[in-house]
Amino acid sequence: MDKAFSYKNKGPSGFTLIELVVVIFIIAIFSAMVYPTLTLNLGETKKENHRMASILRYLRDSSLYYKRSLKIVFDLKERSVKYETPEGEKEEEFSGLLGVKTPGHG
Repeated sequence: MDKAFSYKNKGPSGFTLIELVVVIFIIAIFSAMVYPTLTLNLGETKKENHRMASILRYLRDSSLYYKRSLKIVFDLKERSVKYETPEGEKEEEFSGLLGVKTPGHG
């Protein structure tokens, strides 16, 4: 018989059922620890998005009603928004404020 085709059984190869169960258990524990953190952050991000949209709608409506320009300033270092209202200047913090994108019309 040719050496290239000979096969010697050197012992069991592959994984046992117990090893697979242990790995799946470790993955399940890790997932259980990470998942709540991800969903909590996602919920907080949605709240901040709705709050920002509400501020922008309010400023637009107030600007149209009072027929004057209102100022809004995004401070990315402090993660806050300062805006002018007919009642005075206000400031709100947004923990997820990382940048501002505006649509281009050009």
